[in-house]
Amino acid sequence: MSLISPLLLKRLFDEAIPAGDIALIVPLLVGIIVFPLLTMALVAAQNYLRAGIGEAVSQSLRQALFNHVLYVRMKNLEQVASGRIIRAITKISGEIGEMYVCNDLLPMFTNAVLLLGTLGVMLYLNSRLLLVSLVIFPVSYLFARRMYTFAEGLDGELHRSRDKAMSYLQDVMPGMRTVRAHTAEPYESARWLAWIKADWQIKARTVTFHNLVRTLPMDLIQHFGVGLVYGYGAYEVISGRLSIGGLVAFILYVPRAYVALESILDGYIATGQAKAAAERIDSLLGLPREVDQPVRAEPSTQLHWNSTKPMQASVRTSTGSVRTDADRFDTGQIALCPSGAAIEFSSVSFDYGREGFGLEDVSFQIEPGAFVGVVGPSGGGKSTIIDLILRFYEPRSGEIRVDGEAIDSLPLSHLRQMIGLVPQDVFLWNDSIYTNLVYPSRDVPHEQLVAAAKAAQFHGFVESLPEGYETPVGERGLALSGGERQRLSLCRAILEEPHILLLDEATSALDSLIEREIRAALEQARQGRTTLVVAHRLVTVMKADKILVLDKGRLVQEGSPQALLAQAGLFRDLYEAQRL
Repeated sequence: MSLISPLLLKRLFDEAIPAGDIALIVPLLVGIIVFPLLTMALVAAQNYLRAGIGEAVSQSLRQALFNHVLYVRMKNLEQVASGRIIRAITKISGEIGEMYVCNDLLPMFTNAVLLLGTLGVMLYLNSRLLLVSLVIFPVSYLFARRMYTFAEGLDGELHRSRDKAMSYLQDVMPGMRTVRAHTAEPYESARWLAWIKADWQIKARTVTFHNLVRTLPMDLIQHFGVGLVYGYGAYEVISGRLSIGGLVAFILYVPRAYVALESILDGYIATGQAKAAAERIDSLLGLPREVDQPVRAEPSTQLHWNSTKPMQASVRTSTGSVRTDADRFDTGQIALCPSGAAIEFSSVSFDYGREGFGLEDVSFQIEPGAFVGVVGPSGGGKSTIIDLILRFYEPRSGEIRVDGEAIDSLPLSHLRQMIGLVPQDVFLWNDSIYTNLVYPSRDVPHEQLVAAAKAAQFHGFVESLPEGYETPVGERGLALSGGERQRLSLCRAILEEPHILLLDEATSALDSLIEREIRAALEQARQGRTTLVVAHRLVTVMKADKILVLDKGRLVQEGSPQALLAQAGLFRDLYEAQRL
């Protein structure tokens, strides 16, 4: 549509005005006015469609990246700063769709069509003048290629700076209590100011490049090309090979062709910025995912869900129907024991990639329904056992079995549905107590909820709150004390009615009186399930059926509390030290 107006001007100057043909002048003038208006309307529609496509790309990237991160192996995920992940999902995905696709990539196609059309009309008007105007094209392309490499380096440096800032803010905001306790406000302020200054310099170089280095030489090249067209066009008119109207029309097409070319080259240069952004998303999408299917085709045996379980939690599915735990396991894919599940470690070794941490050739057996404590010095590998049972990590060697089945032969989601976890560092959503208890969106009868809360010594505390179970817990649960968060986590684990209950320092934040009540609650909660308790304070596990003593990643002692106290060794040393 935009190519028509200059042709109307050519007819106006070459035919209508010299002939004084008013009947031709009027419709030509109307066309000169109307066609740009139609062009504007089409451009508005085009911009609307471009924005929709760009937003769709951003949302697709965000959804794909978030879904991928949900299933990335913990070993790999923990090596990536959370700020980098958040920025990739939010800002970088938006930059690729909303900025690059919408503002650069799609206009490249549009301007390519416009450029071809413009060159076609210019060829029709005067082929020799077209050749003169094309001199600028190879010069512009060579310059754009040079700028592409420079742009890629600058944009990558800017992305790294912004990733660093996001990671820093993710660390410092939850740590405000620590900052103030150590009067570190001036130190953190200086760190942030240092980043601001460094980022300002990087941004200044990037903006200078995009707004000056890239545009000024292109403008000079274009002005030179326009000068050539004017000079040679005047020669063509004097020689009688081109009319005045033809020259006017051709001159109007030249800047349009150059603008279309510049837009295409700008999009090409912007590809460097998009590449730097895409590499960050690709690096996250390239992280290996957990495998939710058995490594082997089928387990060697099939056991079934225990229908005598006293309480069955239910899950609200995406379609709105309610699915009970019994429905979940009626497929016969998983081995579940009526009195808990047997756990066996056979020559298991694992390391975190740093010396002195992990497990080395650990073997033990836990009978179904047993209460087993795991104790030892810090860094001895106690929590690693829980991580391996949950398959947060995979052992370097050896095998872990649940009810005789290697855990890598069971569907990962089903394995974890068998297990209730009370971690040392309890994570809570910034929502109500009730929402955190029934996470992820289970329909739990109120009576069952209250019974579980009482078992965890949590109900009395909740009843004392004005809003009861609807009380917000604050960001990361900071509105609750450490002991309250752990009791909430224990209640949540009890509600899940697992066959294996794992507690990682679950009473570490509780005072002695509450800890005694929790130990009594554990005596009830462990009935009908296998319970594995990692404990720093030995009193937590003194009623255990068996205790595993770990030191420097090795199992150094194993037996009942009484048997271990009767023999010299690390357990008795720890007991004597804590008794003092």
